[in-house]
Amino acid sequence: MIVQSLVRFSLLSFLAFFILMGLLTSALSARSLKVVASIAPIHSLVAGLMVEGSAAPHLLVRGGGSPHTTSLRPSDAQALQEADLVFWIGPGLEAFLVKPLSSGHLSARVVTLHTLPALNLLDNREAGEWSEAADESEEGGDHAAEHGHGEKDMHLWLDPHNAKVLVKGIAHALMEADPINRAGYQYRMESLLDRLERLDKQIAHRLQSVKGEPYIVFHDGFHYFDHRYQLSPLAAITPSPEHQPGARRMREVRTLVMSGAVRCLFQEPQFYARMVQSVIEGSSAKRGVIDPLGSAVEPGPDHYFKTMWALAVDLTNCLSPANP
Repeated sequence: MIVQSLVRFSLLSFLAFFILMGLLTSALSARSLKVVASIAPIHSLVAGLMVEGSAAPHLLVRGGGSPHTTSLRPSDAQALQEADLVFWIGPGLEAFLVKPLSSGHLSARVVTLHTLPALNLLDNREAGEWSEAADESEEGGDHAAEHGHGEKDMHLWLDPHNAKVLVKGIAHALMEADPINRAGYQYRMESLLDRLERLDKQIAHRLQSVKGEPYIVFHDGFHYFDHRYQLSPLAAITPSPEHQPGARRMREVRTLVMSGAVRCLFQEPQFYARMVQSVIEGSSAKRGVIDPLGSAVEPGPDHYFKTMWALAVDLTNCLSPANP
């Protein structure tokens, strides 16, 4: 009897030890995985996948920053040096990361998201209504070439169907880097995919009434959004926000606005509000604000969803015929 009790106690102690070690190993693994994400929408999707006990991913482009014009802070450079995984769209969007990610000094696995095979990638729109031609630039710069016309548009997260592909790609990279927590990443991936499906339907319903309303954007960064929801943008002031449009381009856009064909002209909070105001001055067009990066939204798991919904709300509020 005593022997049986000792054997049972030993087995229970042995089992409890391995359970405890498994929990400790899992927790240590989650805490030790260091992840960096380039822009807030990608950071949001990554954060939504991280298992309980994980360190929050480090965000590079914060607040009102733009991936077109930002530069690395010392804290960002240190985060890259210490990272296990780095997620970015690619050189067509975050040019500031090309040099540090290709330096050969990082031990992190770099996941270039625009290369995920299931993404629906759209071509950059050609010069004309969507940008000034290179030979028309008063500064003489090849704006069309710098924006990559004929190449793919990198604002790919603005289609929730693409966001689903991103979530799957990010989740699989996390699983490979942290296999102990594979089940946790799988569960969060499935939950996030369901949430994205609901978001897509809500946005489509919200925008249904303004599909035919014409508008202009400051820079051509919303191709995926207006393509997904069959909206009716007419033009962009500039193809890329790091280049101010020339006088000729400004006159072209002003002529289009003054014709009465434009209901709204949308600026972005990071760029040239006075320029947008000067274009619509004296016209019937309204000015709105839309932000593909959600610069005013707190970074974290909800950021992507709040940013996308804000786009739908801000577009509807300005474009709705019911609003004077």
